[in-house]
Formats: sequence, structure tokens, C-alpha cells
Amino acid sequence: MTLGHHLFSLKPITMKKAFFLLSTLFASIIVNAQFNIGIKAVVNASSIKIEGNTSDAKFGFAGGAYAEYYLTSQLGITAELLYNEKGGRETSADGDIKTNLNYLSIPVLFYFEPIRNLKFGLGPELAFLLTAKAKGDSLATTDVKKYFQSFDKALAFGGAYSFGRFGITARYVAGFDGITTLTFTDPDSGNEVTKKAGRNNVIQFALSFKLNKDKFNSAKQQQK
Repeated sequence: MTLGHHLFSLKPITMKKAFFLLSTLFASIIVNAQFNIGIKAVVNASSIKIEGNTSDAKFGFAGGAYAEYYLTSQLGITAELLYNEKGGRETSADGDIKTNLNYLSIPVLFYFEPIRNLKFGLGPELAFLLTAKAKGDSLATTDVKKYFQSFDKALAFGGAYSFGRFGITARYVAGFDGITTLTFTDPDSGNEVTKKAGRNNVIQFALSFKLNKDKFNSAKQQQK
């Protein structure tokens, strides 16, 4: 048997070993990764502010998944993927009119944990508009998505406290201007002007549940 035959016969074994080693390494990284994953349910109290006028609060729901990764024993990052009901409510002579804006939101917060299990976070929230509908006491449900921008930006900040696998969160999400477009006549020039206006403001209260074992706290204890 030639040397070429020997080399050829060794290739399948070498490839299997390499694949096994890479798989073992990948599994080890996943098992020992310094992050937690979980799910959360959120109650929203949301309003819309346009040109200095703020609507009444409308209650809605948000929910989805989250992952948190810690950089040190006191610093980390939390990212979420949420179905998020925003909007506002207005009262008129004809009754209440609700504007329901439903988003796919991605908040990413950098947090600081001064005391074990107590976190304070701050970061951006990006949101993609899924549906926009208006409904009133004397108004049939109307699709108003064409009047709103498909993308929304906000700044989120708040605090969270965890006990075991459960956690509670209170957060304020301050939207940036630009969720809708206003067209009006400039009183000085008499010209028609179009500009982006309006912002979403949301107060959130959430209950979360951690799906994996509490690696976060056990690893932090090892770092101390």
C-alpha cells in the first residue's frame, strides 16, 4: 500500500475528529455563555403627543422574549424582541376614539446593577409598525396605517428587580418626533408645509420569567 493510500484512508478519521472537536467547543461555549434568556409580559399605558397636544392614556399589552449578557459583575446588556401595543385615546362629543399602533419593538438597554438583583437601564428602542387602526364609539374600525411612519425610534430607561427566576420591571419609553406627517398652511408665507410630527410615550410594567438556570448570579459570585 502506497503512502497516498495511507493519507487517503486517514482523511475521514481526521475530518470526523475535527468535526467532533468543533462541535464540543461550540457546545461548551453555549453551555458556559454568560447570558440569560427568558420571556416577559408587559402592560402599557401609552399616549401620543402631536404639536404640544397629548392624548389620554390607552392601555395595551406587550410581550416577547429577552436575553441579557453581562460584561462585569455590575454591568451588562439586555436585548428584547416584543410585540408592542402603543397608541392613544381621545375624547370628543361623539365619544372615545382610540388609535391602536402595534409594533415589533427591539429595545437594547445597557444596565448597571449597584445592588444584587436590582438593575437600572438606559438605551434605544427601535420599532417597526405592524398595524395602525382607529376605533371609536361611533366609528367603525378604520385602517390608518398610511398616515403613520413604518419605523419609530425611542429612548427607554427604567429599573428591574429579580427574585429567583422571576423579575419585575418599570420602564418609561420616550419616543422621538416623527411617527406621522402633518400638512398645513404657513400663516406667514401662505405656502403649504409638510413635516414629520408626533411621538409615542409609553409607561411599562412587566413581569419576566428566566428560562435557563441562574447562571447570571452564580457567575457573578465567582467574579467577586
